[in-house]
Amino acid sequence: TVGQPLAAHGLRSEEDVERRLVEVLKATPGLVVVFASGQNVDRAASVYGAALAAGRQLVLDAYQAYVLLTLKDICAGLPQFDSPSVRVKFTRRHVQKLIAAGLFPLACRMSGAGQRKVTTEQMAADPGAFVYLARPNSATVALLERLIKTAQLTVVWSQWSGYLEKAGPVPAFLAKHAIEPLLV
Repeated sequence: TVGQPLAAHGLRSEEDVERRLVEVLKATPGLVVVFASGQNVDRAASVYGAALAAGRQLVLDAYQAYVLLTLKDICAGLPQFDSPSVRVKFTRRHVQKLIAAGLFPLACRMSGAGQRKVTTEQMAADPGAFVYLARPNSATVALLERLIKTAQLTVVWSQWSGYLEKAGPVPAFLAKHAIEPLLV
C-alpha cells in the first residue's frame, strides 16, 4: 500500500494474509466483514481463498464484481461473480449505474436468476455462512446497521490503518457499536 511500510499489518506476504483470514473465518461464528479497497485484486483473491478454505461464501458488491470481471483476462485466479461460493450483494445505486451504462444484461448475469444474488435477509438468517468483502462507504454501513440487529459481526480492516483515524461512516459505525477491528 502506498505510503505504508511493507508488512504494516504484521504479515509478510499475501499468502500470510490469506492464512490469517482462514483462522479468523474458522474461529468466528458470525458474519465476517473484511474492509478492503475495491481495486485491491490481490486481497480479493486472498479473501476468496480464505472463504473457500473455511467453507464460507464470499459476498462481493456489484462494483467489485465488475472490477474483477474486467481484470479476469490479465489476472488469473480472481474470483468472479459466477465462481463457486461467490455471491453478489446489489444496492439500488449499483443497479442504477449498471443500467445507465447500458450494462443491465450484465447485472442480470451477476444475479444468476437470483441464484448468485444474496439478500440482506439471507445474510442475517445465516451470517456464519458468509464473508463480506466490503468497501468502506455509507452503503456498506447502512447494510451493517441492518445486520448488526440480528447478527454477530467481526470486522477485519484490511487496508491502510490511517483511514480508521479519519472521520467517515465506517469509523463512526465501529465506535457506535464498540467494535474493535482486526488488522489483517
